Amino acid sequence: MDSRILVVSGDVQFRRAVEVALVAQGHAVSLAAASVEALRMARASLPYLLVVDLQGGQREDGWSLACRLKREIPSMRCLLVHPPNVEELPGPDFDPDLGTGWVCRFCRPFSMVQFAAAVDQAMLQAAKETAH
Repeated sequence: MDSRILVVSGDVQFRRAVEVALVAQGHAVSLAAASVEALRMARASLPYLLVVDLQGGQREDGWSLACRLKREIPSMRCLLVHPPNVEELPGPDFDPDLGTGWVCRFCRPFSMVQFAAAVDQAMLQAAKETAH
């Protein structure tokens, strides 16, 4: 299974914690602080999983980034990390041309053990879907 993961977050502590947890599980992790950097990195590395932190005011920007990269890298999956006070998150209806099943959601707060397990689950599910 491909294990290239791109993590996008304006929160440096979040990026570093995710990197440590996922590298410890054998994943190849790249980090980006903003969308412009993430676009450049994704185009170069073609990640299998994009982790987008929707914390703070970056919710719309993060979702737009995920949709844009999904168009460019059709095999990519996305894990949206969001704060608990978010009432409505984008879903497949946001851009029906992208299809369904490529976005997973994960709510803050969480432990890195929980997060790493969610990443593994998302990747396993994607691998099963790709095999069919």
